[in-house]
Amino acid sequence: MQAALVALMSSPLSGWGVPPEYAIQLGSSVQYQGNPGGLPESMAGDIHGAAVVANTLGLGLSWPLASPETRLDLAASASDVRYSSSRQLDHQPAFVNSTFYWRAGRLLAGNLHYGYFSQLNGALNQVWPARDMQVNQDASAELGLRVTDELTLPALRVFHATARYDVPYSRQLYNSNQNGWQVSTRYAADPDRADSSAVELGYRRTNAAYPWRSDEQVAIIDNAYSDTEWFSGAQWYVSPKTWIGARASLLQRTYANLSARDTRLVTFNVRALYDFSPKLQFDIRLWRRPYANNTQPQVIYSTQTGGLIGLAWKATSKTTLSLFYQHALQKDYTSSAAISGSDQLRLPAYGARLQWSPTDNMRWMLDFVSTLQRGSYAYDDYNRRYVRLGFEYTFGSRGNQAVRSLLKPSLCGEAYPALTLC
Repeated sequence: MQAALVALMSSPLSGWGVPPEYAIQLGSSVQYQGNPGGLPESMAGDIHGAAVVANTLGLGLSWPLASPETRLDLAASASDVRYSSSRQLDHQPAFVNSTFYWRAGRLLAGNLHYGYFSQLNGALNQVWPARDMQVNQDASAELGLRVTDELTLPALRVFHATARYDVPYSRQLYNSNQNGWQVSTRYAADPDRADSSAVELGYRRTNAAYPWRSDEQVAIIDNAYSDTEWFSGAQWYVSPKTWIGARASLLQRTYANLSARDTRLVTFNVRALYDFSPKLQFDIRLWRRPYANNTQPQVIYSTQTGGLIGLAWKATSKTTLSLFYQHALQKDYTSSAAISGSDQLRLPAYGARLQWSPTDNMRWMLDFVSTLQRGSYAYDDYNRRYVRLGFEYTFGSRGNQAVRSLLKPSLCGEAYPALTLC
């Protein structure tokens, strides 16, 4: 199988004689989850731990077409997840992440993107004991005018995203469509590097709709809103040991029917990486961000303000220990507190990973993660803990480290930013 794939990827048709870089990844893990359904403590009688076995096959591909600036980046994976109890939670998550980058002459450059992610809904308290699958899809197109190799002015982007759920209850409340556009200007010292020092300024407009909500639900939490956002972002190497990235914005949200709930929010996201020594790296993050809450039907929207500190210690050339702790405060703006107040939740989490890589293409991982939520009511409180032993084997073309990074869904990093647990 491997020999056939090598022959196919090296064929002259690939990028007019330039073979693509590719990586094929096989993964397997056994874990114990203390609360697989993410149920609150008010449903303690329904909380039962389960052993979980997951097997994954993934493919990453970077295919130059005529030039490195015109290429296709593609990643896809399919998994099978089985539970020892609560067998209705057995499922087959999958994801696709594809981007076609293009360059036409000296002035024009852009990309076309499509993403797909199918996963188990992480909070099943509203539909338990049913299983609820969540499918997110997004597509976008970007066109930029390259005034110079470093400066793009302007960059125009249009995008569309959908969220779909299996269970009728979730489908009616949370199925959504988003459409929007963005205009920005970007300056990057090295546009071909994702971590290059860069700055961006722009304006973004998003329209979101929840078309299946009933009249009663619309009267409480509405069924559509529009966001306008002025934003700025930058990333730079402060020194050979320190990298900082930051994004800040002023976001104004306008509701379609319930104008009294219109709001204005300041958002930010900051990350700093510091190499204390060749063996020790610190990762610090701060954020304040809004998001659509799909765990409580009376919540209009939520904001979360928090921070994370993580460290990675390379004990030997083959062994790494990673630790993280994060704490966040979440405000849920509800129907009864949309104008005068909100409910507040505390969200502490911590975890550790011990990783052993006997070869460049093989690694073993032992993970422990604990996430908690604490609020004013029993249905606000939950604990989720699990221990996982995982194995991963990757093969493909030489120098495929950049391609391997395509196999990590961005949603995984949002769940546990310091550890790649998906």
